[in-house]
Amino acid sequence: MFKLIISLLIVIQTSCYTLTSIPIEKKIYFENNFNINKNTKKYDLNLEKINKIIYNNNNGFLSTLSCNKITEGFPYGSLVAFSIDTDKNPFFCFSKLSTHTKNLIEESKSSLCLIDNKFNGLQDFRITITGNIIKQQNKGEYIEKYEYDHPNDFWIRFDDFDIYKMEEIIDINFVGGFANAGKIKIKDYYNS
Repeated sequence: MFKLIISLLIVIQTSCYTLTSIPIEKKIYFENNFNINKNTKKYDLNLEKINKIIYNNNNGFLSTLSCNKITEGFPYGSLVAFSIDTDKNPFFCFSKLSTHTKNLIEESKSSLCLIDNKFNGLQDFRITITGNIIKQQNKGEYIEKYEYDHPNDFWIRFDDFDIYKMEEIIDINFVGGFANAGKIKIKDYYNS
């Protein structure tokens, strides 16, 4: 076991995506379970899988920067509902009273973490989308899509709820379990 850990550390530290220093049975396990491309020996960041995670989720974990006097500047996390617009940007229906809404008004920088619907632990797929979330002026153009994705969220039509959208995605990180992580090119995401 010690040799395996040392071998894995060497692979990670050298940023070498080959699995030559791992015993053959472990190499086969990694290749079969972590989408390792056997031809290039680089991790295959499967854009189809990423899109499935994004489109098959209606809830995610939103992190904003706190504007509260006690926790100002620290991350604030909350579970939120979201939908995806036709441009592939996540959008949200937030109450004016919510802490994350108050944070976004002060600072739009945020991230949205999504997990695979079959998530069972750290070996499973997850994505973090980072960008700026901005209040939208035309709430009406988002209502139909949001109600389709969230048929029980009748409050979208209340006056004290507004639509916020991640207008500018600046980073997408993908984690597919141990030793399988990377960034997704923004243009590849939008073109997929």
